[in-house]
Amino acid sequence: MTVTGSCRRALILVLIIVLLSGCSTGEEESAASLTEQAQQILVDRSEDGGLDKALELTQRATEVDPGYVPAYTARINILKRMGKAEGIVKATERLAELQPNHENRLYLCMAQEATGKSDGKNSECYQQVVKEIEDESNTSAGKETYLLALRLAEDDAFEDELDAYLKSLESDVARDMAQFKFVESTRSDLFQVAAPVSEKPKK
Repeated sequence: MTVTGSCRRALILVLIIVLLSGCSTGEEESAASLTEQAQQILVDRSEDGGLDKALELTQRATEVDPGYVPAYTARINILKRMGKAEGIVKATERLAELQPNHENRLYLCMAQEATGKSDGKNSECYQQVVKEIEDESNTSAGKETYLLALRLAEDDAFEDELDAYLKSLESDVARDMAQFKFVESTRSDLFQVAAPVSEKPKK
């Protein structure tokens, strides 16, 4: 009886340890699983009902792991697909906090302008991104991010920088694409392609 009781207590202790271990590692897996489910809905090109479900999945993922970057990226893409401005700036702000690179900072400026949440400080936001890129000698920012920030900031250096960039491209196709993106596209076109918002907030 004593041996059996000791074995039973030991078994219970082992089960508790296993359960606790599972709790400590399962949260991140759950966030990843929830995000994967949301992304699959996007891939399947679901209608609004499915997208609502995908949005809910990303919300749960961010609650399970507030630092899980793919959940915020998926959330932004879902909101973009739905054409909803609500929540986009907030999700982009969080993404820029978690991954404070120049591209995410630029997208945040664009989201704020596109959704009307920039308080009339659009140029200042873009100029800050330009300054940060220029201040870093070993910046990881791509040339296109820099050019886009210059253009949206309406910076005087844009034309010279664009000319130098176009000359550096090896193919006519690449030059034509860059010409379209940085010269022929309107400001609104750029938001449609690059910013994490697809339309103005609905009243």
